[in-house]
Amino acid sequence: MEVAHGLANTGSYAWTVPDQATDSARVRVTAYDAAGNTGMSLSDSAFQIVNPNAGVDAGGAVLALGRPQPNPAVGTALLRFTLPGAGRVKLEVLDLAGRRLWQREAELGPGAHAVRWEGGTEAGNRAGAGLYFVRLTTPWGSRTQRLAWLR
Repeated sequence: MEVAHGLANTGSYAWTVPDQATDSARVRVTAYDAAGNTGMSLSDSAFQIVNPNAGVDAGGAVLALGRPQPNPAVGTALLRFTLPGAGRVKLEVLDLAGRRLWQREAELGPGAHAVRWEGGTEAGNRAGAGLYFVRLTTPWGSRTQRLAWLR
């Protein structure tokens, strides 16, 4: 799978690991210069890609934050997550600069949970159309998902 093409050599490239779960992923990078010369490097060993939504539909006892539904959303977005145990959780909607638009905090039990975000901000305004992050923070760690919001 080609990830990028025709980029200037900056010495690094950030990319997102595919969300297809596997226990034997490897990465091979092949670089080409303007003269057609190539260089290649392969992962030293296999690594695991874990599905970030594992347990969300099944109500399993794992920490997971599902993809907001629908996405893109108009009017309301369903934010689903699962918890491995009882604890204090914080669910936030952040803009691309990391500023919090909305949050809910609660003490919740283990299992599956769902919260509806209706596009409101803490100041009582409506969120503008754009890209946002949904962040779940728990005693077991945090999870983040992207959300496209339309008006």
